[in-house]
Amino acid sequence: MPNPGTIDRNRFEVVKRLDPRRFTVSAFANTYDFPKHIIPIPSSSKVNAVAKILAFNPDIIHTRGWPRCLIMRYLVRLRKLRSKHVFTLHGMPEENWLWGKKLATDADVVTCVSRNTADLAKREYGVDSVVIYNGINTGFFRPEKHHNERLRILFVGRYVGFKGSHLVVQLAKYFPECDFAMYGRGDPSSLIAETAKVKNVKVNAPVPHEKMRWIYANSDILLFPSVREGFSNVILEALACGLPVVCFDTSSFREAVEHGKSGLLSSSFGEMKIHLEYLINDEEARRKFSENARRNALEFDWSVIAPQWSKLFEQVVT
Repeated sequence: MPNPGTIDRNRFEVVKRLDPRRFTVSAFANTYDFPKHIIPIPSSSKVNAVAKILAFNPDIIHTRGWPRCLIMRYLVRLRKLRSKHVFTLHGMPEENWLWGKKLATDADVVTCVSRNTADLAKREYGVDSVVIYNGINTGFFRPEKHHNERLRILFVGRYVGFKGSHLVVQLAKYFPECDFAMYGRGDPSSLIAETAKVKNVKVNAPVPHEKMRWIYANSDILLFPSVREGFSNVILEALACGLPVVCFDTSSFREAVEHGKSGLLSSSFGEMKIHLEYLINDEEARRKFSENARRNALEFDWSVIAPQWSKLFEQVVT
């Protein structure tokens, strides 16, 4: 923070919804618009930050799969603090398999962001877990009336191989009547080279998260050919803005997208092309999918997800 990634944003959305009469939270941060019951710990000095956390003497330490989280856990034990450890897996493999396994097997409670991740954690780490999905602010991410003379197909995600950004360019060649817009972090040079002869694709740098609402709401379809996600916030944001989703039927996607209602799950590149063609050519289908997408997203609103975290935290310390 103040420019948090997806995981940090999700954690912030949870803690700011915790009842301040029952919870006080201390979080690594530099500057952020925190509610009063959240105490920021500047992370510029790691030694000072660790000392402040130990002085906070938390009832619960909530971590992810980073080495410094394991170090923090050992320091808590060294000081003989009685903090319970909640460890969240945001995907498998975690940032580092060894660190992830050590933290998972050490934790009092392991949570996973999807059933798919929980199944992998059981198989790879031998741990049972509680599934709590990522949430979405459906009041912020919402549909807006718009009209594009040329349908706008959207991709949002890092420009890395498993996200399938190169497949977006390949699919765009089949639909010259549509515009394909791509937004993401990473090195887009290879994509830009691929699009030299594909005039209907524009590769963009990332934009601030708060501006993404406008980009989603002024698009018509989300094309997301990733092959691996813990649980995709991009899909949740798109659904909340009323975008039908075309993605692969792998990983955790079936847990977020209702096939044939809010999106279409594809088993191959060829089937993905057929699904995209169907939505491009059938305006009435797009309208129905859009309505269903919004209803689908409401199942993951923070008003549904945040209380699950509150209940879990209270159970951990009782």
